[in-house]
Amino acid sequence: MSHFRMLGVACLSAFVFAGAAVAAPAVTQIAASEQGAETLTLSGAKQIVTHRLAELGKTNLRAGRAEFAKDGNVSVEILTLQGITVDHVRVDAKSGQVTNAHTGAPLAMNG
Repeated sequence: MSHFRMLGVACLSAFVFAGAAVAAPAVTQIAASEQGAETLTLSGAKQIVTHRLAELGKTNLRAGRAEFAKDGNVSVEILTLQGITVDHVRVDAKSGQVTNAHTGAPLAMNG
């Protein structure tokens, strides 16, 4: 019986240590996101552009293809509902501000 008991304790200890190792990275990730250290993703940039277009009442336009620029910002195509590219905007990686890729002006009603 003592061998079975030792085996049980060893298995239980291994299970507890494995659980602690798995739980530790999750706590770190939560702490990082609580500090606002979220990075801009391609889909996140497209969502920002979509929300900005909706705020401006441009319901006939949508966000299209997105790609990272060398500086970490994201370039997003603006398409018509038919899929025709009409403009390019840049989403700033730090502030989330949407600007015209050609002029640098903030995306506005007349832009």
